Amino acid sequence: MRFAVLAFIAWSCHLSVAGAGDTSTESLRNTIQKGIQYVEAKGIYWIESKKCVSCHRIGNMTWGLLSARDKGLQVSAQLDEWLTWSNEDLLRKNDKGKIVGTGNRSGVVQIIQANALAKTDDYSRFTQQLTPLLLTGQNEDGSWKPGGQLPSQKRAKEETTQVTTMWIALALLQNTPDTEPPAQLTKALAYLRDKPEGKTTEWLVTQYLLATAQQQDDLQSKTMARLLEFQQEDGGWGWNLDEPSDALATGMALYALSQAPSNEKVATAISRAQQLLVKTQSEDGSWQVNGTKTNKRDTPIETSIYWGASWAVLGLSETLP
Repeated sequence: MRFAVLAFIAWSCHLSVAGAGDTSTESLRNTIQKGIQYVEAKGIYWIESKKCVSCHRIGNMTWGLLSARDKGLQVSAQLDEWLTWSNEDLLRKNDKGKIVGTGNRSGVVQIIQANALAKTDDYSRFTQQLTPLLLTGQNEDGSWKPGGQLPSQKRAKEETTQVTTMWIALALLQNTPDTEPPAQLTKALAYLRDKPEGKTTEWLVTQYLLATAQQQDDLQSKTMARLLEFQQEDGGWGWNLDEPSDALATGMALYALSQAPSNEKVATAISRAQQLLVKTQSEDGSWQVNGTKTNKRDTPIETSIYWGASWAVLGLSETLP
């Protein structure tokens, strides 16, 4: 027991020293590993106490952890159990007879992305069952209403609606036949066409991912240029583009950059963002992130801190050499 305690202390000290300012592969992996510990601990609490998968937490958690596992990082042996529970919970009916996943479709999108990383037939079948949930509840104009606490975010509700619709459209593009796209997808893409540019990093990220999925090279290049333009002096991005950098927006931006064609500008942007996350990680493995709600915009809160850690783990894992 004494040896195990000493080994853990030595490992923890190594993480602190390695994260002091370099962005070697070792320091990045150590930073991600600390983030994994935080994300798992808080995620387990949420599953056991709240028993809720549709609140954006468990989708973020499983997506990020599966990406980290793909890169050879150590994650809980319960990860597959958590992902299976998440799929089954989204597909169950609540006490009003409503399928849980229809109450928060952007949460369904996160689990679908996690399923893709799991790379098994079982999770592919789950995705086949979840995808039809995305086709329901579409507004007449082709958009989908943001679920849960998203409508109260510190940005125009129209932008939140656009982002929600882009995430859903992305998942539909990835999981429905190219030869016979569903009418809902066609309506969604028509709704999104020629919308004014959003004011959050998430808007640019989802616009970029959607343009990439549609092989719209001009829009893809334009959106990536705008994303790079808004990288701040410290190497990060703010959730709102005019706000100080945080791990939530920076993790999202890193995820988009991981999908971009490799060039010097992209490589430099990735390195700078990685360095920021290595330098600013807290001892418990999290990052301080102000709330995304209007009434919590200037104060770090647990929800945004958790989202930030999950997205940082995902973005760092996807850009790990």
